[in-house]
Amino acid sequence: MDWVIAGGSSGGSAVSVSCGAVAASVGSDTGGSARIPGAWNGLCALKPSYGAVSRRGLVPLVNSLDCPALMAAGVDDLAEVFNVVKVRQEEGIVYLA
Repeated sequence: MDWVIAGGSSGGSAVSVSCGAVAASVGSDTGGSARIPGAWNGLCALKPSYGAVSRRGLVPLVNSLDCPALMAAGVDDLAEVFNVVKVRQEEGIVYLA
């Protein structure tokens, strides 16, 4: 039996895009947890700058590094999703003291 892995903790999100079940997905990323599975599955993945996407509902591993990350099959799809989810006001931004 050959074993296949999706690449990390957000691997399910990456597989859902790569198999065509969804156009885009969200994973959590601290040190590559979404970007690595995205790359292993041939996707475009983005860890936005801190504060660019709301962290509301995200359970952080490291509060200063965790961020919702986006995955899509291509750059155009990724840009379209980012434009929908990006923070348009200060709501959702966590300021570190």
